[in-house]
Amino acid sequence: MAIKKAKVITITSVKGGVGKTTTVLNLAGVYASMGKKVLIIDMDLSSGAIALSLNLDVQKDLFYLAEDLNNGRFQDIENYLLHYSDKIDVLASPKDPRLENRISSDYLNLILGKVVSMYDVILMDTIHHMSLHTLNCMDHSDWIVYLMSNDPMDLKNMKSMISVLKNMERTNFKIILNDSLDHRTHYFSKYDIKNIIKDN
Repeated sequence: MAIKKAKVITITSVKGGVGKTTTVLNLAGVYASMGKKVLIIDMDLSSGAIALSLNLDVQKDLFYLAEDLNNGRFQDIENYLLHYSDKIDVLASPKDPRLENRISSDYLNLILGKVVSMYDVILMDTIHHMSLHTLNCMDHSDWIVYLMSNDPMDLKNMKSMISVLKNMERTNFKIILNDSLDHRTHYFSKYDIKNIIKDN
């Protein structure tokens, strides 16, 4: 009998303020409504907002988990999980943003190994640039979802990112246009956006 393995999805962006965290939370809600067991890992280690958005009281976060794994104090992954509902759990980012650099990106593989058989879907929220942590999330993902807005800087960065992804021979990514942001900033039509960001 095959061991259940969660589908791992990283939600990221190339610019802040495009609705990445909101999308993660909405996806978690959708999957939960489908009866799926969901884990959200907040890998935006310097300014993560998942626990705050869900009004969760954080006692132990990813920093404590990484420290305990490093020092041999780890006993049970349940000690670090925040339970939002019977279908949604959270691994929170550090409360103190200064701790980001004290969490090695190598620990993600160990953490995923402990939770991948416990859930149907694992959603990872990341920071909006190509940090080692973001790259590591991408390496462990079945799918990478990029959120973007109708903004000249966002389009420029997304076009560059598509070139990078293709150079890295990644094909497991999707780009979603968040069209719910301020309509006064709709500089381009959807046709224009598609032609601007495509990699020739």
